[in-house]
Amino acid sequence: MEHVKTVSARLLAYLIGSINFAILISCLKGRDIRKTGSGNPGATNAAREYGVWMGILIFAFDFGKTILAMWLGGRLAGSPYMTLCGGCCLLGHCFPLYYRFHGGKGISCGAAIALMLGTQVFSCDVAIFLAALLLSRKSAVASLAAAAAFPIFALIFCRDLPSFLFALICSGLIIYRHKDNIKRLKAGTEPNFRAKP
Repeated sequence: MEHVKTVSARLLAYLIGSINFAILISCLKGRDIRKTGSGNPGATNAAREYGVWMGILIFAFDFGKTILAMWLGGRLAGSPYMTLCGGCCLLGHCFPLYYRFHGGKGISCGAAIALMLGTQVFSCDVAIFLAALLLSRKSAVASLAAAAAFPIFALIFCRDLPSFLFALICSGLIIYRHKDNIKRLKAGTEPNFRAKP
């Protein structure tokens, strides 16, 4: 029975993560976000194409779904499974079942996981993101910097190997999802971040 609960919690978290609010909201507006801008169904592309407030809204929804997945996972399978369910939600966001496994890049979900690991982890990661964005003016650089710093902060503030390894896996997935951005950064063709007002 316990095994059924843990498997169900992880599956539920993945299915929640597979809900992509950038796609849903953009389709309601009559223009699928996957067919405009960079084509990425995430908050950054939404901010570029639909305005900064749309980007913030989509970030908030994706952040919130991760918190929900972790909370439900904890209720269903117990608190030790909360972070694992966050990882399953991140996996669903990046490779959603509902959209042929083509999803976002995971920054919003990663931020929520960082918060659930601890406010210090979250605050330091946000600081790294903002500093990198101000210095580079590129959201990809800021996202990659925050992802790379995530396991370091998890190790410093959580002080346990499982949290560090979990953060390392999440970080690796987020960095992998930015592989096209990395290629453009190397080629010098990655655009600066500009959001519509």
